[in-house]
Amino acid sequence: MELRSEKRIQGSIELRIRKLGELGPMLQGTPVRKYRKCAAPGCPCKQGKKLHPFLVVSTKVARKTQTLYVPVAMEETVLSWVKNYQRAKTLLGEISGLCEQLVRMHCGRALAASQRKQLLESNAPRTFSGPSGI
Repeated sequence: MELRSEKRIQGSIELRIRKLGELGPMLQGTPVRKYRKCAAPGCPCKQGKKLHPFLVVSTKVARKTQTLYVPVAMEETVLSWVKNYQRAKTLLGEISGLCEQLVRMHCGRALAASQRKQLLESNAPRTFSGPSGI
């Protein structure tokens, strides 16, 4: 792990926060391409040849998997929302890691300052009062 200054870490955090604000709409989930048969009587999908693709977004809500059907007209838009969410999740993880570095850096400095203070106090010149009662 490379040593970085507090200002550089703060700058990195601010940059990632700005990037978060630029992302736009987000949708949590995993896009899944599925295939189905249609209801048309003469369609080749009835004979098991070429099935019709469709897109759903799968996500967990209260420990249960839920799927959201995506209309064909919205596929590209929804896929970009999912990518935005994934990017936001990555950025939040990076921000958290940088904040952790700041805390550890501060803890290290506080410990060093405490140890320095103890060292200075232990090396302070002592006055000799002589034997008591003289």
